[in-house]
Amino acid sequence: LFLVVTTIFEGTKSALLKNAHVKFVSSSYESSEKAIIASSSLLINGFLTLVFIPFILFFSVWLSSTLNSGIDLSMMLKWFIPGIIFMVFFSHFEAIQQSHFDFKGVFAGHFTRQTTFFFLLLTQHFILRINLSLTNLAIYQSISICFGTIIIYLSSKKYLLMVFKPTKIWIKKIFKYGGFIFGSGMLSNIFSNLDQILTAKFIAPASV
Repeated sequence: LFLVVTTIFEGTKSALLKNAHVKFVSSSYESSEKAIIASSSLLINGFLTLVFIPFILFFSVWLSSTLNSGIDLSMMLKWFIPGIIFMVFFSHFEAIQQSHFDFKGVFAGHFTRQTTFFFLLLTQHFILRINLSLTNLAIYQSISICFGTIIIYLSSKKYLLMVFKPTKIWIKKIFKYGGFIFGSGMLSNIFSNLDQILTAKFIAPASV
């Protein structure tokens, strides 16, 4: 359930921001315009995160209860708040790399993130024999994203203009394009699931 909630949030941000960021920056030839696009994307990214964090603080207990997960889901989400903040920069640097058609840093960032998580599990709970809890997993996720962000930042430094100039025009453009991608994906998933349901109901052979 923890992974479902966090994946939905990050997937939504990715659909709204990353595709638009990559498209607009890769098709622009002016450094000043690239800086404006990246700044506008980062502003939207940070705003969505600032909306999600209060939701966790005030409604995670309700969500946990609704999903019949006791208090565990709520505690995991709260311990993952640092990871959510690091994800703002991780996803931003990832989009910057992809918009310049450089995928080495993206691979290095994700590889570091996954290996750090694996290393923490291996050392803490298989070698040192410390009891594993769900809270530990959320903390390890935050730590691994932190290390992944550092690596992907080092790979993205050559593309960073160190200018923050978001504009309303580009914020609207990013939202408009991202909303189209997000809506298309949602409709595709809905019709795909509906097709599976109808197939199972009307085409699948009846059980004997």
